[in-house]
Amino acid sequence: ASRSLGIGAVRLILRLRCDAAASAGEATMSPKATILVVDDEPDVREVIEDYLKLHGYEAVGAPNAEAARELAASQLIDVALLDIHMPGEDGLSLSRHLRERYANIAIVMLTSACTVVDRIVGLEMGADDYVTKPFDPRELLARVKSVLRRTSPAGRADIGAERVRVGRCVLDLAARRLVNDEGEEI
Repeated sequence: ASRSLGIGAVRLILRLRCDAAASAGEATMSPKATILVVDDEPDVREVIEDYLKLHGYEAVGAPNAEAARELAASQLIDVALLDIHMPGEDGLSLSRHLRERYANIAIVMLTSACTVVDRIVGLEMGADDYVTKPFDPRELLARVKSVLRRTSPAGRADIGAERVRVGRCVLDLAARRLVNDEGEEI
């Protein structure tokens, strides 16, 4: 029960900050990237989503691998944050699926397992980075920014501030460029 109160308090603080930033005109920027948060614990998933949104990202959540697969198939995902230990299909299997189908999605594994073997398996299954729970949201944000710089077309090349997602592509209005999810200009 104390964990729920802690997460609830964090969620309230994040919402207040988002509301304050929006009223001050600070939260009007367009999203930098779309981040898929896959965790079977709703409180954890929602806190991560709120924190990422506070920092200008579009965050979408999925409670399991099946929902994550549907989201990845229907929209452009730049980063997937995957909990390894979920009921049903686990994060390792989902990581392999995402890597095979959407090679340019950056994958960060989230888990309470912190042995060297667990980290190695996660990285060998296609993860770009690994964060152990519990973690500081600032560290998670720094790791998201880091993998975006290394892996996403949006992170590697500044395609402009006025971006519009069109299906699985990104249209840069200022540069008049359309880039697919493989980073290729169409």
